[in-house]
Amino acid sequence: MQGEEDTLTRAAGARAFCERMQSFGRLCEIALYPGVGHLLTRNLANQESDFDPDPAAADDAIKRQHRFLAERNFVNLPFSSERTKP
Repeated sequence: MQGEEDTLTRAAGARAFCERMQSFGRLCEIALYPGVGHLLTRNLANQESDFDPDPAAADDAIKRQHRFLAERNFVNLPFSSERTKP
């Protein structure tokens, strides 16, 4: 899960890593989110300490991660990314 505007961990590096893993026959998936930076922040001016995660991108990323793990029997389905308030 990666923001296309990430200035700390560039998308090109993530793509290269994934391609390398696949060349060894390993499973690797990448999801790039447009318009957001590091940790899916909307704050592109400060991607190191002042995070403002995009809610839609974060929700999708959590669902994708859960699906990936569920398909490999690391977690159970169904899953809801809805967060309960205390």
